[in-house]
Amino acid sequence: MKSQSHHRVGIIGHPIAHTLSPAMHTAAFDELRIPFTYGVFDVIDEFLPALLASLRKNEFAGVNITIPHKERVIGLLDSVKDDAATIGAVNTIVNLNGKLTGYNTDIAGIQKALEPFGERIRSGSVLVLGAGGGARAAVYAISRNFSPSSVRLYNRTISRAEAIVNEFKKIFPGVAFENVADVKRIPAVAADSVLIVNTTSVGMTPNNGTSPFSPAIRFSNQQIIFDIIYTPIETEFLRRAKSDGAQTINGVEMFVHQGAKAFELWTGERFPVDLARQAVLKALTST
Repeated sequence: MKSQSHHRVGIIGHPIAHTLSPAMHTAAFDELRIPFTYGVFDVIDEFLPALLASLRKNEFAGVNITIPHKERVIGLLDSVKDDAATIGAVNTIVNLNGKLTGYNTDIAGIQKALEPFGERIRSGSVLVLGAGGGARAAVYAISRNFSPSSVRLYNRTISRAEAIVNEFKKIFPGVAFENVADVKRIPAVAADSVLIVNTTSVGMTPNNGTSPFSPAIRFSNQQIIFDIIYTPIETEFLRRAKSDGAQTINGVEMFVHQGAKAFELWTGERFPVDLARQAVLKALTST
């Protein structure tokens, strides 16, 4: 376990009022009697460097990083480990003696969420919505672990999706990557995809009624629809997919398992996954 002087952790993002990370991690700390506390830091871009500088004073064991800071934070760290360096996105920071090291635990969370559907994804077409840190983690996790025939990205800012396509072509030459630049192609591309993943914040609390797809786009019972958003537990995107008979996956499982990796990095202790999942579901159903 880390030194007990490193007794604070938390999450940095903007906006972040919806986060259930404190509920999940506090339940785990209490269960294992670890003297850590978990804080929430709603920080805009211009104040991110100052906040990270304060972490170096050994007041924190580390932090989670969420939208919109997963990519920008890399330039403020001392080192970036493992897959985080490859994909260019960090969602967990560990502070050791004032040195900040970045990790990406979203990859493990996405892999765990999709494992039950691995055979269906293998050699199929995948559509990923978005081009931020979550999209990078999703493309990497899916390409590495499930070997789809193709991964197509759609993002409103075309250049961001194009950058991901160009980078990942080099990492996974056996997968056909494509940037869907023309929004008019989305209905056809969606219909041809065995797995569709929403990594954008569209539909996240408090904007519960919104969806990254127009109502004209329909789903089939042969499709898997995954929304990495966990608040609300069923987004409008998932509600529509479910009503059309598609298999749906909400963001809870990804959220819990990415949290498990972060917890273990900070504390050196094994994360109580079932307990944490129950804490998240309880918080979601009580709001």
